[in-house]
Amino acid sequence: MEWGTTVFVFQDDGVEIRIPNVPAWVCPCCGEASFTPDVTDQLIETLKELASTARRARQRTSRPQEYVVRVA
Repeated sequence: MEWGTTVFVFQDDGVEIRIPNVPAWVCPCCGEASFTPDVTDQLIETLKELASTARRARQRTSRPQEYVVRVA
């Protein structure tokens, strides 16, 4: 495992959330990532907020939508 960053992808009930540049231990062969407890806690908190927002947005429209949120 090597320390680096990865893209964390979460899919549930038609909602996909992609969070880039997440610090993790990454396998150089297969790309599998392991996260520290602090990063895991932050991911869970962020996912709860983003998934809730995405589901509310989906309820307002029947058309497929894509939203990209970047935090600098």
